[in-house]
Amino acid sequence: AHGFMTARTRNILKYCVLTASTIGPGSVAMCAKAGADYGHRLVWCVAVAVAVAWSLQDAAGRLTIEGKRSLGQAIRDLSPSGAKAVARHALTLFVLAGSVAYECNIFSGVASGVELLTDESAIRLAFLWLNGPLCCALLLAGSTDAVSAALGVVAFMLAVLFGAVVAACGLQPGFVSGLVPSFPPKSVPDALGLMGTTAVPLNLLLGSAIAKGGTVAAMREGVAAASLLTGLLSLLILAAGAEASPTFAPVHLADETASFELRHLAEVLQRIGGSAGVSCFAVGLYGAGISSALTVPLGSALAVEDLLGWRATPQPGEKRGASWATGGRACLQCAIVLLGMVPSLLRLPTMGVIIAAQIVNGLLLPFVSASLAICLNDRGIMGAALPAAAGLLPTLAPSLAASFFLASMVLFGRSADDGDSDLEQGEAVTSLVPAAGATVAGLAAVAVLVRRARRGAW
Repeated sequence: AHGFMTARTRNILKYCVLTASTIGPGSVAMCAKAGADYGHRLVWCVAVAVAVAWSLQDAAGRLTIEGKRSLGQAIRDLSPSGAKAVARHALTLFVLAGSVAYECNIFSGVASGVELLTDESAIRLAFLWLNGPLCCALLLAGSTDAVSAALGVVAFMLAVLFGAVVAACGLQPGFVSGLVPSFPPKSVPDALGLMGTTAVPLNLLLGSAIAKGGTVAAMREGVAAASLLTGLLSLLILAAGAEASPTFAPVHLADETASFELRHLAEVLQRIGGSAGVSCFAVGLYGAGISSALTVPLGSALAVEDLLGWRATPQPGEKRGASWATGGRACLQCAIVLLGMVPSLLRLPTMGVIIAAQIVNGLLLPFVSASLAICLNDRGIMGAALPAAAGLLPTLAPSLAASFFLASMVLFGRSADDGDSDLEQGEAVTSLVPAAGATVAGLAAVAVLVRRARRGAW
């Protein structure tokens, strides 16, 4: 069945599930909004997020292959009982909360895609109600691989479509200068959302599980391909969204209650590709949404299995009647899907749901990243591979710093978002001090824990 594919191609496609779980309707909306509101000025967020995702996923894969256990399993081994076990269970709940939030943003984006397909309210409502049961049925039937592959092809249309937009319109002048970090007025939530939608914490646990049984070289190649593809798609969408700014940004800056919607991006596609362009966009958005909506509960179940030691397939000596194996896994997956439907059924503002979901995941990222750093430096887990794992610290440290700063900006940096001038100016930069202080404190705490782990004193 795989005769036409080389082993290398199959390996890369296996890791591209990380891209499928990342590039959904929420990601499209978030990247397009950043482009429409701020043009090229938040390009740096995508670049940083791709670098963070790449280095963290590479480290998670190295942990799985050389440490002989996934990230979730390693965390479980380091926290067998007592307060550490309580912290592990709290992390599990946090991961599930992030998964539900991410599923909410997916279904909200899917709803926007349906609105572009038809004006009939009855058809829209039917789609909204049927999306969840459809995903649950596919999960229970075990048909997710084939369906995700088919929908992935549909979602590929988005890449072609946005590529055509960029080719037709060209990049905005100074697009490359967007790689220089800056925060335009009122852009902190958008910057956080843009980074959170590209560096997804769940992908660390999912990618770690995917790496089982592979080689370091194959893992690194797959992670690199998935990270670069995610970054390329994000930049294409942001650049296409920037084409909506001449019609939308003046309204937004004059009226703070105005908000970007996917219909603004559809207007750009209508101008360039006519009704066919809008239809392709809507179908691609829907396909990407359903594909992501299947990937998130699958990844969440894998994470829970590893973190809590539950098994979908009972191991030798375990009872086949275990509740997780017989129905618990399916119940968890369906619960994530059905809870994810709620905001779209309540018709909550799409962009509000999407930004909230990315903020939740942005807050989760430093906890998962710190856990990864500790596990990679634990002598009991890495054994003879510890020196090689320690060599990852120079690339892992900046990613940890970025994830801590990202979360700290949410908790302490909102005042910086209220000004009327860029954060590059002195007074606004001063407001970043609390976030910078929290970042330094977080890194110091991780450094202490890493040192203890390397001594085997964890």
